[in-house]
Amino acid sequence: MDKDILFEKSAIKYCLNCLMEKEDFIVAKLEYLNEGRYAVAYDLTDKAIAILFKKDWFYKFSQMFKNETSIGDSVNREDLKHFAKRGVKTLYVVYKTGEIYMMEISAILEKGHLWTNKEGKELYSYSIHNYKRVNTK
Repeated sequence: MDKDILFEKSAIKYCLNCLMEKEDFIVAKLEYLNEGRYAVAYDLTDKAIAILFKKDWFYKFSQMFKNETSIGDSVNREDLKHFAKRGVKTLYVVYKTGEIYMMEISAILEKGHLWTNKEGKELYSYSIHNYKRVNTK
């Protein structure tokens, strides 16, 4: 990838192309949610995955959670509820640099720290060491 990814739909398309090449994930249905900020994709067997686009890491993670020693990432609790309603078990996160990571939703709930941001939204934040790298760019 030569340039940074700038838009959600570009990130989702990029991730799906990588998954189709690497993991034989054939998209049967794609549902954009939250004004296109993320998508849920279904394969031919009706397996659902969620794809989020992130521009940056959560650099203050270890400052907020003293028992953590790395940078982190966060997912909105409401988004996780939407994913659960659609049967999503795996979250794929695409960063603007083209790096794609995955994590099971159950691991986010188990290892994440639930907190409320200044806008009043509940988030689960977790160490990036919990991610599994999907691509090598």
